[in-house]
Amino acid sequence: MGTTYIKRSPAHAAQGQSIRIANSQSIAIGEYVIRDTAGDLRAAADTLNFIPLGILLGLSDKTSNAGTTTVGSDTGDTAATPPPEGVVNLEGGVYESIAVTGAASQADVGRPVYVTGGNTYTLTETTHLPAVGVIARWRTGTTSDILFFSAESMAAAKHAGDRKRNVSLGIVSTLALRGTTAKDLAKITMRGWGKITRVWAKPGGYHLGHNTGSQNVNLEIGTTNLTGGVLALKYTSIDVSSDLANNVSATAVTAANEFNDGDIITLEQATGGKAYTATAPINWEIWADVTYYGSDV
Repeated sequence: MGTTYIKRSPAHAAQGQSIRIANSQSIAIGEYVIRDTAGDLRAAADTLNFIPLGILLGLSDKTSNAGTTTVGSDTGDTAATPPPEGVVNLEGGVYESIAVTGAASQADVGRPVYVTGGNTYTLTETTHLPAVGVIARWRTGTTSDILFFSAESMAAAKHAGDRKRNVSLGIVSTLALRGTTAKDLAKITMRGWGKITRVWAKPGGYHLGHNTGSQNVNLEIGTTNLTGGVLALKYTSIDVSSDLANNVSATAVTAANEFNDGDIITLEQATGGKAYTATAPINWEIWADVTYYGSDV
C-alpha cells in the first residue's frame, strides 16, 4: 500500500484525471504513477517510452472486484465494465517529507529528483525517465520536500528527448604530451546546467610504428577534479591504422561532475606518466557525455 503524502495548500484544488489502470497492475494512493505505451496507468518504473504523470490521488473502481481490493489500493482489470481507474494529480506541486535517496544537505535544494518505483525517489539519474521534480526543501537525512513537475511539462520533457549530448572538450596534440609534469592542456566554458557522465577520446590519426608514450589526462570543473574520468592516452592506441576506429574510454565518472553555466572545464595532464617521444603530431579529440538539466540544452 502506498503512503499518502501531505500536500502543501495550493492556490486552487489539484486537477485530478481518471485513467484506466493497466491490467493486473496494482497501484496505491500516494504513489507516483506513469502512463504506459498502451495508455494505461501503473506504478512508476524506469521503462522506455513510459510517460511520468504525477501522484495518485484516489481510485474510482465501480466494479464487483472493488470489495476484494485493499483499502487505498486497486488492481487493474481492463476486461471489466467499467474498468478500475486511478485519479491522478496532473498539476504537480510540493509534497512534503519524502525520502529521497542521495539527499543529504541544504546543498541538495534545487537538484533534480528521479523516480524508480511508486514510492522510490532518488537523485541518481534514471536510464529512461526524465526528472519528475526538484528538491524544494531539505529537512533531515534523506527526508525532503519535492516540487513535482506537472504532467504537461513531463510529457513535453519526455517527447523532447533525454537531453543527453556529446560535447567536445578540445583537441590535445601528442606534442603537448611530451613532458611528464602536470600542466593544463585545454579549457572550455560550459553552457547550461548539467553533469558529465562519461569521458572518452577519439584519435585523429595514427603514427605507424611509434608506440612510446603514455599520459593520464583528467578533467577539472572550476578548481575541483572529477572523481573518475581519467583518460590513459597511450601511443599504443594510435600506432596502426585500425586504431582510428577505436575510441578510448576514461575511468568511470562517479562524483564531482556537475557544472553550472559559465563553469570552466580544464583538461589536465597528470604528473608522471611516460613522455611521448615521436615528433609527428597526432591529435586526440576529447569528448564528454553530458546530461543537461531542465531546458539547458
